[in-house]
Amino acid sequence: MNKIEQRKTMLIEQLLKRGRLSSEDVKALLGISQSSVRRLLVDLEKEGKALRVHGGIQARALANESYVFSEFKEQNPEQKRQIGAYAAAHLVENADVIYLDSGTTIVQLALALKRQIGEGRLKDIRVVTNSIPNMEILNDAAEVILIGGRFREPRRDFAGYASERFLRCFNYQKAFLGADGFDAQSGFLGKDTDTARLNEIILKRTQSTYILIDSSKFTRSSFVSYAEAADVTAVVTDQAVSPEIEKLCQAQGLQIIKAV
Repeated sequence: MNKIEQRKTMLIEQLLKRGRLSSEDVKALLGISQSSVRRLLVDLEKEGKALRVHGGIQARALANESYVFSEFKEQNPEQKRQIGAYAAAHLVENADVIYLDSGTTIVQLALALKRQIGEGRLKDIRVVTNSIPNMEILNDAAEVILIGGRFREPRRDFAGYASERFLRCFNYQKAFLGADGFDAQSGFLGKDTDTARLNEIILKRTQSTYILIDSSKFTRSSFVSYAEAADVTAVVTDQAVSPEIEKLCQAQGLQIIKAV
C-alpha cells in the first residue's frame, strides 16, 4: 500500500469513529499541507468513500434522510409563522435582493413578505429562490427569479449542477436559509448534500445570511453540515429556545434573535 492509500485508510478509520473531520483535523492527523489535504478529500469523494462538506469531510451515510414538504409544513406551524413574520418585518428592506431557501419556515417568510408588500411597507424587492411554493406566493407581489435545475417533487424545489451554476450568476444583499439541525461542533445541518451545496454557494455570495429555524431544531442532528456559526449573521427562532442553547450559541459568537 502506497503512502496516499495509507492516508486514505487512516482517514476512513477516523471518520468511522468520529463521523466528521475538519480540514485542520486532517492536516494535523496526517502532517500534510493544506493543498495535500484538499486533493485527498477530493479523491475520497470521487471514490465514493466520504462526502466533502463545509470546512472538511464527513462519513458517507448508509441511507440519506429524506424531506417531504407536505409532511414538514404541519410541524410547529405557529412558531414558523412567528419566525417568518419577524424576519419580513425587521430584516428585509426596500430594494433588497434576497435569496429564499426552500422549506416550510421560509414559506412563512414568503407569506409575510407578500403581506408587507401588499400593505405598502416594502417595495422594489427582488427574490431569487429554488422553491416553487415561494414563487407561487410572491410572483404577483415582487420580481421573482426561480432557478432551474433538477426538480425534486417531494421538496417542490430545484437543485443540482444547473441550479448551482445559476446561483453563481448573482450577488445577494440577504439570504434566508433553513436548517434541519444544529450542534456546536458541526454547525448548521441539512438532510441532503444537494441542498447543502446550494447553501454553501449562497453563503459566499451574500452580504448577510439569516438562518430561520424553530427551537426544536437546536436539539436535532442531521446528515450533512453546510455552515458553521461564524458563517452566518444571525439565527431567527422562537421564544421557546432554552437558556442553555442561547449560552451555547453566544459562546460560538452566534447571534440569536427570538421572534415576537
